[in-house]
Amino acid sequence: MITSQIAKTADLILNPLLMFPPLFSLILLSFLSSLIILLFQRRIFSKENVKNLRRRVDELREYIVKNQNKNKDEIGKLINEMIKLNLKLMKENLKVMLLSIFLGIIFFSWVSFHYSNYYLNLPFPILSKLNLVYFYLILCIVFGVVMSKFLEVR
Repeated sequence: MITSQIAKTADLILNPLLMFPPLFSLILLSFLSSLIILLFQRRIFSKENVKNLRRRVDELREYIVKNQNKNKDEIGKLINEMIKLNLKLMKENLKVMLLSIFLGIIFFSWVSFHYSNYYLNLPFPILSKLNLVYFYLILCIVFGVVMSKFLEVR
């Protein structure tokens, strides 16, 4: 019920995709959704900052493991610093994850509303008929991985 309402609302923007063949429109939509998310991620993340944060967390972890039986006060302070650094990393990841979930709900609702009755015939015995909704999900993953390499996001 609610997904059909989301899909009808998304029709305001995505309706032009319906004039293309289903396969082409899904390829285009998955490409655009992956591109939007990766560009947002690239804008939010500072690659050097994230590397430095991760490197510092690893250094703290190694130092804590090596010196865990020594000065307890110093180890406690280092653990608190490591927790603060991990929180910074999680906040950055949360921003991208929220956008991904928001766009995913909208696009997945739209795709399942319009293309759930379409199937892709494949030459594989197990996957002889693949629903286009699942094909869209697979395309999003593939485009996300490939474009992240080209855009040097991760």
